[in-house]
Amino acid sequence: IMARRKAYEILKECLLKGSYANLLLRKGLDDLKDTDRYFVTELVNGVIRNFDLLCFQYEGLYQKAPKKEIQILLAMLAYEKFFLGHEDYVLGSVYLMLAKKGQGDFIMAMLKKLGQKLRYSSKEEINFSMPKWLYDLFRAQYPDSYKDLLANFLKRPMVFYRLNHLKCQKSDLKDVTFLNEDTFIAPKSLINTKEFKKGYFYVQDYNSALIYKYLDLKDGDHLLDMCSAPGTKLFNCLDQKLKLKVVANDLHKTRIDLVKKGACHLGFEGLEYLCLDATKIGDLYLSSFDKILLDAPCSGLGTLKRKSDLKYHLKGEDLDDLVKIQSALLDSAAKALKSAGRLVYSTCTLNRKENEKQIAQFLKRHKDFELLEEKLLMTREDADFFYVALLYKV
Repeated sequence: IMARRKAYEILKECLLKGSYANLLLRKGLDDLKDTDRYFVTELVNGVIRNFDLLCFQYEGLYQKAPKKEIQILLAMLAYEKFFLGHEDYVLGSVYLMLAKKGQGDFIMAMLKKLGQKLRYSSKEEINFSMPKWLYDLFRAQYPDSYKDLLANFLKRPMVFYRLNHLKCQKSDLKDVTFLNEDTFIAPKSLINTKEFKKGYFYVQDYNSALIYKYLDLKDGDHLLDMCSAPGTKLFNCLDQKLKLKVVANDLHKTRIDLVKKGACHLGFEGLEYLCLDATKIGDLYLSSFDKILLDAPCSGLGTLKRKSDLKYHLKGEDLDDLVKIQSALLDSAAKALKSAGRLVYSTCTLNRKENEKQIAQFLKRHKDFELLEEKLLMTREDADFFYVALLYKV
């Protein structure tokens, strides 16, 4: 009951108050044993991932829609029944205890009326548990593959680890599976291992760890990471055993402190840290850098497997605001880059206005730039999806 109560509190924070599940799960499970932590994480993420479909299971079973906090409780119950296969008699006793005074009879009545098989709606957006405006966006921008995309967001993501070549070699690690020269997976969490605590590797998505390669770093390069936090893409660059002059920037001190902490833990030294509005960097550091990484703030629509609650926090106007910020950041990067330099623009979204269309507009404004390559990194279904554009300054 304690684990379910914890899951219920986290879900209410996310779905009623707009908090982020991954942050609450990271901070709020210390008082639970490992099996309960796993269960809470599964229940919270599963309910958020499938919330609309879970609520649909009760459609037509009541005369008046219950309050949102009761809907959350009912969604938890439905997830356990249909996705985890827990028996009705177990759920009945547990959820009766979870319910507040006066709610128990209603919860029990709903459980008795629930069918034995998951029901599906005639509305696709409900079956994919996707807000209508986002469903419409994916359908418009990816007419041939939107169903596959939306189905993918309902899957559990994989945890990937990225090797720190400065401290560790592949042969130093046992019982892991390497997917390429950098990234590996493991059958259980490695977060509490002595190797992780020594900085031999760190958590980073498979596709995220591919982006640094587009910079094609060489000895002597002056590199700027414009929007650095949390720093993982920069760390990919730092363990290549190259002589680099590196500047890491982020707008907020707390975020640049996070990069510093990560770099120190992993053994990376000699970086210069800035805490500036990156749209001003181009004027302050005119033609200063050989390579620039602009991992831009974005809507995050490529990470909906891992951050399912994002779909309930975002609004359409947020995307328009982000497009303006990204455009200003790109213009600033263009000024800061030397001639014959490389600018790598990346996002973790699938919104074409933030990706392909953003770069097309940039190239119209900056005739001294060429697009060498652009790509959606989405080959692994268990990873997040990223967009990357490689730009060259003539």
